[in-house]
Amino acid sequence: MPEPARQLEALHQGFRSRLQPLLAGTREAAEAQLRRLAAGAADDELAEALANAVVLQHDANRHQRSWEQHLAAGFAGWPAPPDAAAFARDLGLVSDGELHAQLIGQPAIEALERRFADVLGIIEGRLWSMAAALGGHARPANPFAPRAVIGAFLDTFSATECDRILRAALLRQYERLCAPCLLEAYAWLNTALAEGGHALDGASGGAALVSQPVAGKGGQAAWAGHDALEPRSSSWRAAPGLAATVDRGFGRRGILRDRLRRQRGGEGGNTDARDFSEQEFSSVLSLLQGNETPAQPVQVAGPIGAHLADSLRVGAQGLGLPPELATPSPGQRDAIDAVGALFDGLRAGTALAPGADARLARLAWPWLRLALADQSLFEDPAHPAMRLLSGLLECWDANPARTDEEAALHALADRLADRVANDGHGEPSVFVAALDELEAGCAPLQRRAAISERRAWQAILGGERLQHARRDADAQLAARLQDRRVLAEVADFLSGPWRQALAMAWLRDGAGSMRHCEALAVGDDLLDVDAAAAAAQGREVADRLIALGPQLRACLLSGGIADAAAEEQLARLVAALAQPDAPRGPAAFVPLADAAVVTRPEGSDVDVPEMAVGQVFVERGQAGGAPTWLRLAWTSPVSGRHLLVNRQGVRHGLPRPGELAAALARGDLVARPGEGAVEAVLQRLAGAPGG
Repeated sequence: MPEPARQLEALHQGFRSRLQPLLAGTREAAEAQLRRLAAGAADDELAEALANAVVLQHDANRHQRSWEQHLAAGFAGWPAPPDAAAFARDLGLVSDGELHAQLIGQPAIEALERRFADVLGIIEGRLWSMAAALGGHARPANPFAPRAVIGAFLDTFSATECDRILRAALLRQYERLCAPCLLEAYAWLNTALAEGGHALDGASGGAALVSQPVAGKGGQAAWAGHDALEPRSSSWRAAPGLAATVDRGFGRRGILRDRLRRQRGGEGGNTDARDFSEQEFSSVLSLLQGNETPAQPVQVAGPIGAHLADSLRVGAQGLGLPPELATPSPGQRDAIDAVGALFDGLRAGTALAPGADARLARLAWPWLRLALADQSLFEDPAHPAMRLLSGLLECWDANPARTDEEAALHALADRLADRVANDGHGEPSVFVAALDELEAGCAPLQRRAAISERRAWQAILGGERLQHARRDADAQLAARLQDRRVLAEVADFLSGPWRQALAMAWLRDGAGSMRHCEALAVGDDLLDVDAAAAAAQGREVADRLIALGPQLRACLLSGGIADAAAEEQLARLVAALAQPDAPRGPAAFVPLADAAVVTRPEGSDVDVPEMAVGQVFVERGQAGGAPTWLRLAWTSPVSGRHLLVNRQGVRHGLPRPGELAAALARGDLVARPGEGAVEAVLQRLAGAPGG
């Protein structure tokens, strides 16, 4: 057997070589996706992202070397834990680009970890054995884990050469390509570790690692004897043909299975009946799917799980398999119950028209086939079938097809649902093709809606900022004229050109900026000149007016007053200030800002996570009318108002701070889960207490 250090290096090299094509494939797929999205769309951000993607191709070799270096970082000093300095750097301040990378990278890491949870559990058990042989005293980090693979990718592309749109597109393609590559790489890695004698029997290996001594002088590994497993018997891969029946009970699938089994634990049954064979069950499924997925859908009144079970029983009888002779096996019942619970939860959590509800029930059949064939179906939120199901529900949810866009979206989902229901007989390609077509069909509508949303909130923001600039100028003027007697010409100048210039400075540079402070100083200086004029200090008035002349003229010009008119008004102001005995009195003015200006209160609901931009709501229909799909497109940084738009991006409402939360509390609005309908139901089912 090779020395552990040499074996670790061989594992590193072999693992890297199996992931070698990832980067090139990711760049090509992301560029192709951006080209499709940018085709025929006048979107500057998409065009810039596409240009950046093309530039990345020229630095392919540099990126490949950087990716390999980042991937190798996890093997440096292994199995020793990372040093404190590196840990401190991880906790340091990060840039916006690094924070964005972390935010989009974490869901991809979690999805891959859930998908390969069973495999990683076995591999990490073997790595404990290798760590002990290398002198480790604690559970080591897994340098082959999805976190290391995704982290190496995110560290390769800096924020300066990879904008947010491009980074998200790259990561999505990288995650998609990682799944098959990691499946092959983990299979090879597990076999190599097992053949090298690195295996643990049972869950006590972690404690054994701490208690066992370090390798002796003769190079004898710390683990030996009963802890070492035969490589073939310890492999996680099942024999051919058994992938659909092996269930190790790890992850969310195992939690859901245990809960469903406890729920039906008290049910009676014919213990003498034999289980369906896989071939018999597949035959019954084929018969039922052919009969229950015609062109015209039929609604299912009760629970979908009960409908599946009853239909399977009747279908089996049609093939000459009555219940007293054959019944679904425990694994088959698990799949029926899980799919039924998932689809019942989706029906309860969405507002579907009768036709969409019937199509959803029909889709339970191809998803039942998939649940029996694919052990990762309930583990991976990014699974194409689950993403497709969530996408169909988003198209159907609260969609009465009142407009042409809504009708087209509903028709697209109907067509794809019928295709999957009729053609989905266990082929994964059917789900992938339908998902691609759904995303391509929704993309133009989403682009048009995004443009409408941007125009709507830009118009609202411009109006709000103008009102707040005027409100600030009104307050500054009132503070200076309060309890003060001034010349009428001075009052007119301050309430007219000066206040307009003050509002413009607020709009351009913000309150407290240098331009804003300079505008405030002009008003204060003019009031001081007026006070000096009232005290008959002629020389001081003349000197200060000469110094203040350019600023006063600039105020007049910025208010749109022409040169000749500005000189005439300035001359009248100077003439009035030259007369010490001119009458003075309190000044009144008409506010520039509207009477009702919405301000953003402290602690408003704008910071509540459920109010995040992009949140989808369904508004309850009035007097039994159809519900309305809405999206939170923008929250004003000035007033805190929330812009709600429909599917076309058209403004539907602009509730004040607190009104949106009040509508949710009353039930007038219902928030849809941000993680998607399917993932929300699965999280609830797996997290709910069993009983």
